Amino acid sequence: MVASSKLNPFAPGTATMPPHLAGREGEQRIIAEALGSITKPRTDGLLEQPAMAPIKIIGPRGAGKTTLLVWAEREAEKQDILVVSCVELKGATLGEGLAGLVSRMLEKCRTNNNFVASLETSNLASLKADDQVEAVKTYRNVLKSLLKKNPVAMVMDEVMHYDSVPLAIVLRENQALINEGWPLVVIIAGTPSLGPHLMKADAAFFNYAQKLPINLLSDEATCEALREPFKKCGVKVADDAIELMASWTDNYPYFIQLAGEAVWDAMKAAGRSEVDLRLAKEAYEVMQENRDIFYEDLYEDIRDGGLLSSARLVVDLVEDAAEPLAPEEVVAVLDERGNKKRTEDKMDCEQVLDSLHDLGLVWIADGRRVRAALPSFFSYLKSEYKLNKGWEMLNT
Repeated sequence: MVASSKLNPFAPGTATMPPHLAGREGEQRIIAEALGSITKPRTDGLLEQPAMAPIKIIGPRGAGKTTLLVWAEREAEKQDILVVSCVELKGATLGEGLAGLVSRMLEKCRTNNNFVASLETSNLASLKADDQVEAVKTYRNVLKSLLKKNPVAMVMDEVMHYDSVPLAIVLRENQALINEGWPLVVIIAGTPSLGPHLMKADAAFFNYAQKLPINLLSDEATCEALREPFKKCGVKVADDAIELMASWTDNYPYFIQLAGEAVWDAMKAAGRSEVDLRLAKEAYEVMQENRDIFYEDLYEDIRDGGLLSSARLVVDLVEDAAEPLAPEEVVAVLDERGNKKRTEDKMDCEQVLDSLHDLGLVWIADGRRVRAALPSFFSYLKSEYKLNKGWEMLNT
């Protein structure tokens, strides 16, 4: 990947905040309402009106889930809401799984002069004793200590990778505190496998949380996301240059950042202070190189999962259908084509479609219809699959 200028306003990558968050106004409004609900009047520490339900953000990688979480954290801090961020819950025991999160909450207590005597016995040492009852009590006491003085936003990313046992405890205890009236909002994010993972963690109740599915942006939002960062830096970009850049992106948030980054760097390399169509065209090769890296990783993930033949069939089904298909229709065709025995664990056809959904080949939304999650990747997969099959034939 070609290195970009340190002054480049575009920000492709994990856990980065783009210079202009476009096309997520609906999601931002719901998150803002949830945060606002825990800043309302309280009596004896409890909200007079209940907080909003937890929020669950679902989307493929690169769609902007973490970006929304970062935005939520910044908005919370503006309202003097304490933010507790969580990126993993893992451990051989429940106490070990909770230790990192409890440690961060204890630090919040100390830095906000919120440490109380009762917490002296509710410390990390109790979590190492492998006593589940004490571990749960410690978690609840520490979080409750924070909530007595401050509203709290707990933000949890990549939740589909958390260990089931500590995840179940955290979600249950959080929900219990919300039900009691404490000023707590919970926002979690993950890929489509998050739903089944919550079921596995016996946290199916969280499926009633407010679900915010995100994938591609609209044409208008894509152009806005490309134009505004240049504009904020005083750089004029021709409309036809914006349209060309947008055509490289599939309206996919990560590709939008790649396109803006490539054109910005081309502008700086040329010693220019504005962007026209000709300059934008000069950035295409770099954009394509960086986009291909993403394609390669996605293709290899599908291949390593033993899903290539199914993926190739699903691509044809999605492209050839006169109207978008329901998941059951895709599963039925997979079953008919005898693709049940493609991996050692012999995943059934529903699991195959779920895996392709989670990896980001397809996106299931808008009335439960199967669509391309990233349309341009379909062409890449077909081309690579053809080469792969040709190589197999030469070596048999």
